[in-house]
Amino acid sequence: MNICYNGKYWLKNGFMQPGLWEFIKTTKEKLAKPLELPDYATAAEEERLEKTNAYFKKNIYAYHNAIHDHIDRIDEGVTKLRPVYHGNNPLLYDLAMFAAKTLCNAEPIVYLYTAKTMGYIYQACAIDYLNKAYIYISDVFANNRILSSEEMLYLLGHELGHTQCHHSTLGIVTKETSVKDEYSADRAGLIACGKWLHEKYPDMSFEEIGKRSVNACVGTMEKISKGNEALRNNSSVDWHLFDNKDLFEQIDDIFRNSKLLGPDGCSHPHTARRYMAAAIFAESEMFCRYMNFEPTQYNNLYSDKQLENAMYQL
Repeated sequence: MNICYNGKYWLKNGFMQPGLWEFIKTTKEKLAKPLELPDYATAAEEERLEKTNAYFKKNIYAYHNAIHDHIDRIDEGVTKLRPVYHGNNPLLYDLAMFAAKTLCNAEPIVYLYTAKTMGYIYQACAIDYLNKAYIYISDVFANNRILSSEEMLYLLGHELGHTQCHHSTLGIVTKETSVKDEYSADRAGLIACGKWLHEKYPDMSFEEIGKRSVNACVGTMEKISKGNEALRNNSSVDWHLFDNKDLFEQIDDIFRNSKLLGPDGCSHPHTARRYMAAAIFAESEMFCRYMNFEPTQYNNLYSDKQLENAMYQL
């Protein structure tokens, strides 16, 4: 069924009900409700959220307009959207449902897409609207089985983190792009992956869960980076090079050479800083609580205050 979005058919390949445009029309009364941040969001998010909520209070339709603008951006880069459900991709569907249940207790609407532009080939993105999360994943990941289950959980959790923290909306309304948004989304990816490991392997230690979660984070970003590098150089990637590689071991080298890191990019922090932030979060009381372990049973975990102080120093 096609859904008409502002006079054009935006998602032509089975957009699952309720359609985004229909959802917007039927929930106008909820638009004035202030946006909230999840507990895991970094302290740097608060100021932008206050600005956005103040703006929405004066103009409740600004939320609608922000979503409209973001949809247009995605529409420029992707095509052939296909909804993911249990019958056509049971593994991806189950992982998405688990990540959503863990992070936001809401069922996400997940699509695979075919990229129209190079920037969307090794990519995923998300839109938040009230209690709905729309997630878009390049079919390159599904067709080539590039990511392991743990890495896919991290990627899905990362995108759900963007929706929970309302990053697309905040960026459009405030006209500010914060590279630090990625740190909060990375935390969501680590939480989703860690909870999955804890449920799948009940006897796994907290330390091992943290290490494996960071490994999934680093592995996902390394694969995306290598894929984009191969596109630029018109070459191929041997994805098996990443098999059974303990990427967590790279973190110590990154810490030792942290003063040599270059500046952040225009939209994302330096990748090595993200690895460092992930390793710190995996050794924090906050991550321990999210995994349902008792922080007092472990030594030298970062307290919530120490965690934020460490983030400011990255």
